[in-house]
Amino acid sequence: MKKVLGIAIALIILLSACSTSTLSFKEVDRVPKSVQENINPNYKLQSIRDGKKGSYIIFHSRGDVESKLVPQGNKVVIKFKVLNGDDNSIKRYVYYLTTESKHDVLEVLVNGKSIPFDEIRS
Repeated sequence: MKKVLGIAIALIILLSACSTSTLSFKEVDRVPKSVQENINPNYKLQSIRDGKKGSYIIFHSRGDVESKLVPQGNKVVIKFKVLNGDDNSIKRYVYYLTTESKHDVLEVLVNGKSIPFDEIRS
């Protein structure tokens, strides 16, 4: 009985250590210094991996932004809607994205139009 219990506990520990990422996308206020040092204000769209399970998505805009994450099979689509885009000052929006192993394509739409990343850092 003790042997079975020991194996069960070891299996639980192993499985919890190998947990997979879940799909999530949220705006963040605090950004690690290592990421801050790599943000380029001249880029409109930038992705910086954190070395763990996710990436910081940096979006610079001349207006307020609404964001939405839409999974589509193996693809993840980030939709940004720029409101009152005539603002003279550029605002920085930082999001943290984690994906599942089945997601291997990332697309970003701004007001319905697909845009490329200016830089992707690992």
